[in-house]
Amino acid sequence: MLRVISGTLRGRALLVAKGAATRPTSGRVREALFDALSVRMGLAGCVVLDLYAGTGALGIEALSRGAAKAVFVDRDVRILVTNLRGLGLVAQGEAIQMTVEDFLQHKRQAFDLVLADPPYGCDAVTLLERLGGMSDLLENDGILVLEHAQEQELPLHSGNLHSVWERRYGATVVSMFGVVSNAP
Repeated sequence: MLRVISGTLRGRALLVAKGAATRPTSGRVREALFDALSVRMGLAGCVVLDLYAGTGALGIEALSRGAAKAVFVDRDVRILVTNLRGLGLVAQGEAIQMTVEDFLQHKRQAFDLVLADPPYGCDAVTLLERLGGMSDLLENDGILVLEHAQEQELPLHSGNLHSVWERRYGATVVSMFGVVSNAP
């Protein structure tokens, strides 16, 4: 069973779709990731983008830890919407049923935190290049988190992003990128 790890919703259960199509981030990985994020940035009041949201576990964890709003993007949001309703997060969570590629073409705002957990087989390097090339994706002190397979070695820099943290958890790697400052 998938549960919220910490914050105001700690211990609350999340529904998970049956089958191999959805692969939620494990509790161990979510806990380590959000502990690292709490050192790098305060989540209080943040606006979060959860790409390839699936169950919404990552964005919901951010909301539980103080984020003000989360935008969830996935091609199928049925389970996600059920989780948001069940946790009383409908006002804080916006579920957008659309491919990530289409969403990125129509994006209207910058985010403090972008969480991306693409499906197996997704080219994480190409995704990072695309996200790094979007100078308006993140606020100046924003963070991008990209979960990927260990076989996919990500560059240390991509566009306006630079690597600030990376950890391996079995076959899964979580990489964190910050915005490159233009300051002298």
